[in-house]
Amino acid sequence: MADDALAETTGSRDHIVQTSATSGSPQPVRIVVDVMGGDYAPTEIVEGAMQASCAAGVHVLLVGDPDRVDEELKRVSSWRACVSVVPVQSAIEMDEKPIQAFRSKPDASIAVAMSLLAQGKADALVTAGNTGATVTAACLILGRLEGIKRPAITIVIPTPERQVVLLDAGANVSTTAQQFLQFALLGSAFAKCSLGICEPRVGLLNVGSEITKGGTTLLEAQGLLAESHLNFIGNVEGNDIAAGKADVIVCDGYVGNVVLKHTEAWSHAVLAMLRNRMSKNPLLWPGYPFVMMAMPHLRNDLSSAYYGGAALLGVKGLCIKCRGNSRAKGINNAIAAAVRYHRAGLMPQLTESLSTTMKTAGA
Repeated sequence: MADDALAETTGSRDHIVQTSATSGSPQPVRIVVDVMGGDYAPTEIVEGAMQASCAAGVHVLLVGDPDRVDEELKRVSSWRACVSVVPVQSAIEMDEKPIQAFRSKPDASIAVAMSLLAQGKADALVTAGNTGATVTAACLILGRLEGIKRPAITIVIPTPERQVVLLDAGANVSTTAQQFLQFALLGSAFAKCSLGICEPRVGLLNVGSEITKGGTTLLEAQGLLAESHLNFIGNVEGNDIAAGKADVIVCDGYVGNVVLKHTEAWSHAVLAMLRNRMSKNPLLWPGYPFVMMAMPHLRNDLSSAYYGGAALLGVKGLCIKCRGNSRAKGINNAIAAAVRYHRAGLMPQLTESLSTTMKTAGA
């Protein structure tokens, strides 16, 4: 299905396809984007993708309804950037049940996009669509890495001293002890490859730091992690995340998604409270302009739009999952992150690192 769709991009819509790379220049990084996924699709998705495609050495494949994509491309002034359109007629909506929708819509935009990645016609995939459908498509079309039962959404949380890797942030509502160990392996390998941390400290998110805390699954996971070769430092609590106590924090997708959204919402609330407090107190007015100068930088540090999306680790392909409410800025930055990961060789390094650690971790 992906072959037929991609072939159509060289037909009646040749005016959309531009080539920015010249002979002898490096091969552009090909990013396939699910244009129909997300709360603001396709408008914000196309705009963000076009912004990203203006970067040198980047080619974007837009998978979506050709008429709607054409309409958005005409609206965006930078349409001459390096882009191709892969026409599809169906999409999986945000409120659809993933497995049933995936089976009933085999030619949906996320399925076609994932097929292009699996066939090597794209180097990475970006989507803001239905999380369950994305995970299902990745598992069925790309396949899972050896030894991994379930993939995990992996986010990078900024702290005052360092960045912290947290997974799972929403791919799995429930998790077994063995899967906690696999998440730790994935997160540790990711921290080594993307953050350059030689021996990442791994913590298990729990209600207390004592080894007796947690239910049966968490207690079993503690044992598996302690017996592994990983640099496991034990249980960590919610307040330890911002303190940077661990480099990698593992949890189930239910807890991780709550942490993600709470952290993001609370950071915006703190900035708003600071702005309001300073504007109402005359004694603070002299310093107000300087604080406002720092605000954009602090907002970027705390914003998911700045960091873009989250890597879906554990599948045989580079997939970036954005928040469903992502706007153009978030899509742009997610594509930029995918390009960085690809150029840094994240997937080969991750696979090699995971293969090595699997041999001694008992996963």
